[in-house]
Amino acid sequence: MNDKDLHIIHQYLNNEIDQSALKDRLSDEGKAYWADTIEGLDFITPSSFDTSQEYDLLLKKLNKSSKHKFNFTRLLKYAAGIILLISSTLLIRQVFIANNNLTTIASKATGINSIELPDQSKVWLNSNSTLSYDPEQWNDKRILNLNGEAYFDVAKGSIFTVETPNGKVSVLGTTFNVISNTDTFIVTCFTGKVEVRFHKNSHILNPGEAFSSLNSGVEQIEHTQPVWLKKSSTFTKAPLIEVLEDIRKIKGITITNKLSEPYFFTGAYTHDMPSEEIMRLICNSLNLSLKTINDTNFEIYLTEGK
Repeated sequence: MNDKDLHIIHQYLNNEIDQSALKDRLSDEGKAYWADTIEGLDFITPSSFDTSQEYDLLLKKLNKSSKHKFNFTRLLKYAAGIILLISSTLLIRQVFIANNNLTTIASKATGINSIELPDQSKVWLNSNSTLSYDPEQWNDKRILNLNGEAYFDVAKGSIFTVETPNGKVSVLGTTFNVISNTDTFIVTCFTGKVEVRFHKNSHILNPGEAFSSLNSGVEQIEHTQPVWLKKSSTFTKAPLIEVLEDIRKIKGITITNKLSEPYFFTGAYTHDMPSEEIMRLICNSLNLSLKTINDTNFEIYLTEGK
């Protein structure tokens, strides 16, 4: 579990945020961690601990004792602390059991999933990506969590929000694409308008515009839908690291980039091309050298003499 999740849980236990905020802000990993942590607390139920009854029993035991002196105030503080701990545990357990209602869709390394949401919005999930949402809360708030890449065709209605580890995207009704990986956060608007929140900054995208975390700016695009829906990838002056990430995701291969300077690629390849053929296409266009270790492992390095 990462430091951000630990901080969110700390805020909740200190009554700085409520249960709803706790549930919304934790990552999937944080939710799973706490769900596992509290599974062993099933033996604690509200009906098994009667505060008034236990307090009366405590007073009776204190009155019967004559051999020892008790610091009554300190003892009551300990008792109050135990009651608070049990109550907090029960509240946490309630929050994370509720999260078990999440619907999660995961796409395979070479597959694309097509999904229809409860409001008839449509999502195409690219390979090696996951999407989750709460169908029971959907009518109140249209919120999804995305890891990877997806194309959205959103039905008109209330605010539609896509949350990722890198940033947040909000729309009312539009078509747009989101890429959220370890080193990349790219949002492309095809129709309507899209609001992108990244590092506390907000960007409004119009049709034909894309935001990229690589330069923290908005750029113009020419295509009218993601090329990966057609099982091909097209790039125009794209950073090489972005292209290599696309190949890794599509082909499920390992690529070691030994370049110290940035390179930019313009070109295209289809997803059914052999991995080595795609890699040689990229390297030849940029005058770089390729080392094939095996069918799934490649190295890119600077050509000698350059």
